[in-house]
Amino acid sequence: MTQDTPKSPRRPRKIGPAAIAALLASGLFQPLLPAFAAGTDAGQQISNTATATYSETSGGPTIDATSNTVTVTVAEVAGVTAVPAGFTDLDGGAVEAGDTLEYVFDVTNVGNAATDLYIPGVNTIGTENFTPTAVEIIDGTGAVIATVPANGGNLLDAAGINLTALAPDAVLKVKVTGTPAPGTPAGADVGVTLGSTGPNNNSPSTQNQPDTGDGDPAAGNTNTGDIRTIDANPGNGAPVNGEREASATDSIPFASSVRPLALATVTKIASNLAPGATANANDDLITYDLGMSVASSSPNAAFTAADLEGTEIEVDGGDVDRILVSDAIPVGTVLSSVDTANLPANWQVVYTTTPTTGAGSATATGAAWVTTPPAPLSTVTRIGFIYTGGATLARGSAFSPFRFTVETTGLPATGGQVANIAQIFGETVGDTTNEVVYDESGDSNPNNFNDDNTPPDPTGTDYDPTPTTGDTGVADPVTQGTDTGNDNSGTGPDGEDNVVNIGDVAGSDDILNGPDGVPGANGPTDDNDDFTNQTTNVPAGVGPTDGFDPDPEAFDNTVQNPASSGFIADVTLQPISPTQAQGVDDSLLTGQYGADGDIPVGTVVTITATDAAGDIQSAVYTYDGTNFNLTSSTTDPAGPVGPSADPTPEHVNVGDLPAGQTLDYDVVVDLPNGVLPNDEIPIPILAFADDNPTTTPGYNFTGPGTPESTTNVTIERLYTGFMKLTKEVQILDENGVIIRPWTDNQTDIDAVDVLPDYQIEYRITYENISTSVTGSGNSTLTAFDFEIVEDGNAAVGSNTNNWASFTDHEQNTSADQGIVQYFTNSADTDLVPGPLTTSDPIAGTKVDKYENEVGQVDPGQTGQFQFRRRIQ
Repeated sequence: MTQDTPKSPRRPRKIGPAAIAALLASGLFQPLLPAFAAGTDAGQQISNTATATYSETSGGPTIDATSNTVTVTVAEVAGVTAVPAGFTDLDGGAVEAGDTLEYVFDVTNVGNAATDLYIPGVNTIGTENFTPTAVEIIDGTGAVIATVPANGGNLLDAAGINLTALAPDAVLKVKVTGTPAPGTPAGADVGVTLGSTGPNNNSPSTQNQPDTGDGDPAAGNTNTGDIRTIDANPGNGAPVNGEREASATDSIPFASSVRPLALATVTKIASNLAPGATANANDDLITYDLGMSVASSSPNAAFTAADLEGTEIEVDGGDVDRILVSDAIPVGTVLSSVDTANLPANWQVVYTTTPTTGAGSATATGAAWVTTPPAPLSTVTRIGFIYTGGATLARGSAFSPFRFTVETTGLPATGGQVANIAQIFGETVGDTTNEVVYDESGDSNPNNFNDDNTPPDPTGTDYDPTPTTGDTGVADPVTQGTDTGNDNSGTGPDGEDNVVNIGDVAGSDDILNGPDGVPGANGPTDDNDDFTNQTTNVPAGVGPTDGFDPDPEAFDNTVQNPASSGFIADVTLQPISPTQAQGVDDSLLTGQYGADGDIPVGTVVTITATDAAGDIQSAVYTYDGTNFNLTSSTTDPAGPVGPSADPTPEHVNVGDLPAGQTLDYDVVVDLPNGVLPNDEIPIPILAFADDNPTTTPGYNFTGPGTPESTTNVTIERLYTGFMKLTKEVQILDENGVIIRPWTDNQTDIDAVDVLPDYQIEYRITYENISTSVTGSGNSTLTAFDFEIVEDGNAAVGSNTNNWASFTDHEQNTSADQGIVQYFTNSADTDLVPGPLTTSDPIAGTKVDKYENEVGQVDPGQTGQFQFRRRIQ
């Protein structure tokens, strides 16, 4: 049997820890005998715990991270997926009556053992306005190697398909040939569905589903429309997750041709917000990062991906064909600078002062562009980037960042909203109609394709160059929608605006409270969920389930009166619970505060501030699971809230805050002993004008009277380490065939029952679990100098690694980021200290330690490092 199989080295298996967890939860995954190599003492345990180091700031103090300790159990797991893999109209052109059409599907064994498969035939596949004439198995060249019986058949059935079992990760190519059904109306879908899982819409719910509801399993499956697995070796027991099924569907409109189309995508994020020289919001700097790509495959069967070429624009007074990435300078801002140092190779910055609205305006393709920066830069109306490396960009091309910075000179001093949207322009190579290929930022769909992968119009791209009324590139969040996550995940037609809120956008808060130096910061929702992310120390050897007592962690915050006149009286600061914070922030249900139970009972928070008179005030609070109770305070006798001899603890009340004035304060969080590593602990801090500081000091949560209305919340989000390590392992036989996919099962190995030369492959997944950059002005956590250490002889906490003593190095080491160094811990004096090499050594080389120097890991970023060992 000829099948498409992956090239060596093998990539990670497709059944990951989430699927393993689902099997465990359902009771389908049963532990088998522990595995170990013949020739090694029975009862010997192979233990592996990874460690890592990183810092919160570049060159800062080292923070340690320790993974779970892994063991391996082996079980057979079945799995199958099916996806459309190509369409051909043999006579080309439009799909018409009598045409011979071919639909190809890739059916993949995503299980961990070779499997038999049932494939439906011409009488049992699903069709739409289509008459099938053959269902065949083909090889990678398209040659037919087997014909599926009309009513379907098994791979291993001599009277059926009569091929061999499908190996793990192997792909079975199934070709369906036929013609459009007579009488099909123009525009109607002509399609094929291979398999039957219910939705049959290529969604995740059509892939690798339990094969249920198809008759009595003891009597055999009777649904002849399925793609389903069949145990190829039932003598070894059935798969622990049962048999699986999948389906795939593909279609093309009748009387339409498959049109070559360049599929361009432009993306945009606000990557940085820097406060200006004053506390006002009209001198802040916003930096934007743009990116572009040309898709290598089409999301819609009516189009085939093509290369991208330039479209006609005016540059330096002459008309040229160029691929253009453009961004209108947002309303309320002016261009401050363009980052040319990090500009992708073969791209050039262009500028225009052509108006974007009103008299004399033009869209980006109609503007007069120049390569020399106009003086001053504040006169620039659009910034552009053109490709100069050739006439075309091939499918699969991608470039970033195109970075520029604007200043918020046009905003009110108290704040406002900055919205903008990027555009990309070009044409499809070979298109003689010169249709402009066009996309707007805010989502990940090319050519402004809709969320369901339908094109914006029948041509696959829809650009209106009409000045003032066409696609001007001027943002309007009301009509265009917004990319709320600032991550190009917007939904809806066309593109979505990137929106940055600065200062008091809504006008509902007349006090600002935020991270150090950025009181007007905005979180994902509004200025009540801005945040400062920081981490405690984590001692070396503390594993994922080991409690510890971290050192106190200090936060720096700033509160401000953003008004232009007057003052805010009796400004008070206090920590509150997540539930209380949600009650204060009644404008939007933010979801960023977490739950009351996220804060460990016994957490101590100390707030310290220096008031306008120069007096230091400090208050200490202890958390009881529901509230922060004020337990003690110190105030100067000259302070605004009473003498220090007063036995009643007092909140930090800094008195009156004049218009435009800022005040810095400190928050120290001391967590109790026993907290676990990699925990996220959000502590809201409330700043408010206390309306009755003498009789009822503090925020009025319960009455009598109404709560204070001049309020603002910021979040101190404390992590007990923010780099999470997860160790997984899979077992392969002597030929590298996987017999147990990835798992992080914690059960120790009590006995050994695997064949000599079997291989153990270890995978370490690292994740920066801190919240990613959203909103503006927030303080996030980036891991610097991150390095993973896998030492086969090291004691790590309560565990001792011993895998170096019982296994040998095998090739297929891989790392998502950074270099890998290979060490030996041998006592041989002939060996030179230090790493043996940074290239994957040949099998059998004595390697006892691996180090992956990853480097920087941004918030939310994940990566993997894996290496393979052969049991001695």
